[in-house]
Amino acid sequence: MKAIIFDVDDVLIDASVSRTVKYKLVFDELNLEFNDSVKNLIESKNYSGVNWVVSHLDYSDDIKSKILKKYGDGTKVPLEFYPMVPGTSENIKRLSEKYTLIAYSAAALDITTEKLTYNNIHNYFTKLFCSNTGDSNQKENNIKQAIEFLNSQGINNNEISIVDDRIQAGIVLGKKYGIHRIRFNFGVHSTNEYVPDKIINSLSEIE
Repeated sequence: MKAIIFDVDDVLIDASVSRTVKYKLVFDELNLEFNDSVKNLIESKNYSGVNWVVSHLDYSDDIKSKILKKYGDGTKVPLEFYPMVPGTSENIKRLSEKYTLIAYSAAALDITTEKLTYNNIHNYFTKLFCSNTGDSNQKENNIKQAIEFLNSQGINNNEISIVDDRIQAGIVLGKKYGIHRIRFNFGVHSTNEYVPDKIINSLSEIE
């Protein structure tokens, strides 16, 4: 292994609180009721991005489009709602001394940069790739760009690992592109036939 690609939310940054806060802000901005059924969707173990949430809401297509746009445009959440996953700082520092580290996120580039900078881990990553949609199902382009960048640095696919908490995001795409797949057992999850090469409960278990 020469490089590791990290998902940001629920691998490096604990997004469990900030995710709920962000949706509430979006709903408040649109004068929509943020009720228990919406909150339960967001906190569901089946959660797989804003498109998934919106698909389960009983609103008109126009209102759904407004929710998607507000969420994807990067509704601001105070940085104190973006704490690191326990153990991130020391493990990322240690790993950065041996490997090229890349981070990726479905969130906007400026917000993701702020999260990493606020937690003082931004300098450990060589590159950061973001899709600006807020939807975890739109991450393929980020991962493809990360792999292409690493290839340009002389690092082959079989020398790259990807770390993600979601089977249907990084693990599925890792299989597609032939890189090693490490599922981080934190945050929201689902399971299917795309079995990771390894399941970890802490970043200290990567090696």
